[in-house]
Amino acid sequence: LQYEPSDDDVVWAPLRSVRVQGSPLLDQGREWIIYDLECTTPSRPSWAPFSGDVNVILFFTPVSCFHEQLREDRSVNRLADSIQLWRTVCSSPILAETQIILFLNKCHIPRNKLHRGVLLKIYVPSLRHRNDDAVTALTYFQHRFREIFKACSSQRRPFFVYRTSAVVSHLRTYL
Repeated sequence: LQYEPSDDDVVWAPLRSVRVQGSPLLDQGREWIIYDLECTTPSRPSWAPFSGDVNVILFFTPVSCFHEQLREDRSVNRLADSIQLWRTVCSSPILAETQIILFLNKCHIPRNKLHRGVLLKIYVPSLRHRNDDAVTALTYFQHRFREIFKACSSQRRPFFVYRTSAVVSHLRTYL
């Protein structure tokens, strides 16, 4: 078999973050270090040494996982865990002056799941009086994360949110 993966194959491969990994980036003579953090619950205490000198946090949360559980704790909903982690990051005194940019990721997937008959209202009870469609869900999630951001931030700072589908190769160029 003569097979060589294409860029699209690589883009679709789910890669999990393992431990804390730093990658240097040189931009206009200034060095930045981009940290990729493993988000499993047991790994979160290992983040502390990296939080003191942070300029920006790019917080990616998949909105496609509304009906899934954590691998390490099957009793915890993945989206609920992301919301709790968001609350923790936004309320951290160490990060009070740090800009946080939220990426609601994998936005293309809820539409497919809802079309197949997965009922969002079962997994997100606060949506029970709204339409069970992807547009309503994404708007609701964006609003929910914004409200947590405002309520938990000890200092005023702008809220930035972007809806992404990072598996779309032509869009990944911009991330």
